[in-house]
Amino acid sequence: LYFDQSKALPEIVLKLCEKWGIANPENYALRSEDNSLYITEKNRLDLKDGAVLKLTLSPAAQVSRFIFSINSSLNIPDRVAALRALRTEVKDITYANQFIKQEGLEILLKICADCFASPNHMDSPILRWALAAYSELLAHGIVQYETIPEDFIRNIISLFSSTMRIDPDPQSPISSALRIAGLYVANNRKGFAMVVSATHCFQALLNYAECSAALFKERALAIINGLIATAPTEMDRIELFGSLEVNNIDNALSSVVFLDTPATPPFAHELYLYQCYSLNRLSQRRAYFFNAQDKDCVQYLRTLRQAIPEIDEESHMIAVKPKGTPASEMLDAWRKLGFSDVEAPEKDFMAPPGVLALEAMAQFAHQDHAGFPHAILGQVNRPEEVCFPFVW
Repeated sequence: LYFDQSKALPEIVLKLCEKWGIANPENYALRSEDNSLYITEKNRLDLKDGAVLKLTLSPAAQVSRFIFSINSSLNIPDRVAALRALRTEVKDITYANQFIKQEGLEILLKICADCFASPNHMDSPILRWALAAYSELLAHGIVQYETIPEDFIRNIISLFSSTMRIDPDPQSPISSALRIAGLYVANNRKGFAMVVSATHCFQALLNYAECSAALFKERALAIINGLIATAPTEMDRIELFGSLEVNNIDNALSSVVFLDTPATPPFAHELYLYQCYSLNRLSQRRAYFFNAQDKDCVQYLRTLRQAIPEIDEESHMIAVKPKGTPASEMLDAWRKLGFSDVEAPEKDFMAPPGVLALEAMAQFAHQDHAGFPHAILGQVNRPEEVCFPFVW
């Protein structure tokens, strides 16, 4: 049958129903065979020549059928099958909108509440697929987060905070709970207080961020990014970063960056956001210039001075002679490192990026006792014509 793009979809569906003697054409719609998406006025122009379409129940009819089956059956396998199918259906935003319109969210919340009331809810297949479907609905961005019951979110937080269970199945209850919490925190400012005040929640997030399962790391990081973005005050944000630094969250995340297998696009996005948040909080330090009255500035420069190795003039190797070399013998090293005023290197930190650059170099020298001298030695041994100043 030729799909005439100039005709309205209901007209096309009506002709198909008449051709095959199907009653109630208003209960039917066209669906793509390739991706199972419903054909709507918005996406019909995306159809390619040769695309196969099938006549199926409309989203409204499908939702009505689901609601009837889930409300009328107490048989666990039947309910699990219905919820599992729902999780697939709600990936289509057309179906998702209709599901919400017919108050399907309330039904899912009731199912989840009944499961949470059971002591064995962690192993409930009903909860598994109900949460998976709910997370898909939230991912569309069409749910009003202010309408989500806080008790439901508390149960979600408790689910991944109370136990550390890494399930490779992306539809596991904990995986879905992390996804729901991440979306909620990012879109509702109430989420910050709920996560921060929950017992063991923050430590659980750190544990998931450090685990070997990439999906759990991604979803834990999404929650952390949401907390950073929605922190009520700057002090809350500073305390949050302090907790992250104490727990070496950067080391846990850096292991992902250097893996042979690249991060998935969603994970790469979360890593990018975290990097932006981390670097943006240092922006004020770029505008803070070296001040001889600032004890921290003086100490950073002293650390840098002490860490620069003595270079033997003949061998251009690190000298084994004791420290205490006259300052004049360090001038060439300072110069080859890229300082514009070798007798007063602090002047290089009186313009952007200011003391941020000094702090970074001092931290490098303090933390990596082997790598820093190696970097300096490599810089000093380069010919002048290929010199790339270290401090630049």
